[in-house]
Amino acid sequence: MSTGTAVPLTPTTPAQRRRRDLILDTAVSLVEERGPDGFQVREVVERSGVALGTIYRYFPSKDHLIAEALDRATSDLRERLAVATRDGQGTDPAERVAVLLRIVAESMERRPGNARASLQLLLSADPIAEVAQHDFRDAFGAALELALADVEPSLATDLSVVASSLLTEHLVAVATGRPSVGGTDLQMERGIRVLQLAISRARTHSHPTESNRTKEAP
Repeated sequence: MSTGTAVPLTPTTPAQRRRRDLILDTAVSLVEERGPDGFQVREVVERSGVALGTIYRYFPSKDHLIAEALDRATSDLRERLAVATRDGQGTDPAERVAVLLRIVAESMERRPGNARASLQLLLSADPIAEVAQHDFRDAFGAALELALADVEPSLATDLSVVASSLLTEHLVAVATGRPSVGGTDLQMERGIRVLQLAISRARTHSHPTESNRTKEAP
């Protein structure tokens, strides 16, 4: 069995790229259907027709293959985040953050198999699998940064950490089937409301109303 220490083959020809795409498309379907526990590389072989040894040349471990499959499965989610970020320009940052969190939470709920796989990969010691998960993290981080662009930088950093933690808690609840106190959806909405309140208060203090500025004038 592969240990994940081998260097994955980078496709350089059209035939290699097609073969790698076929493996990934098959893995995406299997992860969504069964989650990581029911995922078997040998079933990827059976469905794709690609030899086991060839699969391990492209993906040196099972965790690496699952991570790359999740990266492909979340490409539409990353695009939705980008569109929401563009569409939200000029709106209130509290609402922008809420939209981003709800998009990701809804995706987790719609694909619980992917949520279980994501949770498993958080615990994976495979360094290649860790690298393969960066695209979504970077995309969500970039979307949050833009959503909080007009919030004081140190507070924006703190809010980003809280937002990411909220999503991790939601991921655990969806992946394990153990709802948070009061229900998973309710817990997410509570977290969103707290973030919105923090953002709104911070902006009120940093941008006082005209009446307040008049009262404060000497």
